[in-house]
Amino acid sequence: MSPLAWYQLVAAMLLGIGLYGVVSRKTLIGLLIGVELMLNGAGLSMVAAAQLTPMDGVLGQLGTLFVMGLGAA
Repeated sequence: MSPLAWYQLVAAMLLGIGLYGVVSRKTLIGLLIGVELMLNGAGLSMVAAAQLTPMDGVLGQLGTLFVMGLGAA
């Protein structure tokens, strides 16, 4: 498998774990942790796609910073 596929697999696992956490948790802290895991999976996917494809790597980093900013708000 290519390195991009490994990164996408890990990102999908983070997304799935976060989605499970959002669905199964009853407390606000558990929900926020699940949402953060989902956002981290999306950020990892964007950075990996930007660095391992012919696309400019800066765009993926800027997109991930935007996602992190949304998660912090």
